[in-house]
Amino acid sequence: IFEPIWKRNYIDHVEISGGIIAFHSKNYATCLDGSYNDWDYDNDGQIKGDLGDMVDQSNYTQKNMEIHDNYIHDVSGEAMYLGPNDTTPNSFPRDLSNCNLKASSNPLMENLHVYNNTIENWGRDGINPKGARVGCRVYNNTAIRGSNLLDPGQTGSISPNSDSTCEITNNKIIDALGPGIDDNGLGGNLIANNLIIRPGQGFAATNQIAAGIRLFGSNAKSPTLILNNTVIGAKGYGINAERAANIQNNIV
Repeated sequence: IFEPIWKRNYIDHVEISGGIIAFHSKNYATCLDGSYNDWDYDNDGQIKGDLGDMVDQSNYTQKNMEIHDNYIHDVSGEAMYLGPNDTTPNSFPRDLSNCNLKASSNPLMENLHVYNNTIENWGRDGINPKGARVGCRVYNNTAIRGSNLLDPGQTGSISPNSDSTCEITNNKIIDALGPGIDDNGLGGNLIANNLIIRPGQGFAATNQIAAGIRLFGSNAKSPTLILNNTVIGAKGYGINAERAANIQNNIV
């Protein structure tokens, strides 16, 4: 089992504008026979066919990333795309069709902290954690006028998704064209003390996407706690819970 030589990764005090995705961090599985290896992780001078360099959810977790105090604006896609889109067994977000053996699953993330960032005027999801089951926290961020492409399923200013369980707290979301917080994760999330102003402006009031906080999807294994949030001027729903949730003390 190998781990990165660093203990914690920081991305901070950076301004990014233009391009498709501002921050893009994820790891993909390789073939179990080592035929798709692309890095000498065990430093033995061999890469292709070396089982010591094979990457899979069973032997690698992307750990301890902190993204804070950055300014991201005017990007056409996601502001932060964090983690693999699919962590289920035998998922291939890149072409592994030449594998003699299939990869089992893409690596997960652990201890992802995203805080004190400002994102403004982006195209799809804003802050988008994926495969972050343990220690995921998104807090004290400001998101302004996002999801301009109006791409259904990719319209959340903060969007825990694909096998994620996160604490989403003390964020300020203003003039989102889609939902302020769009949760399609594993459940068990805490969504608390967020201020969401005029969300859902890009969709009809009757559209379930035009919400301050939206829970959807079938992957959730436990209810999400939605606590002490304030939603002002939503185009449609203040809170749209399409799956199990414990909703307390919110102002909508």
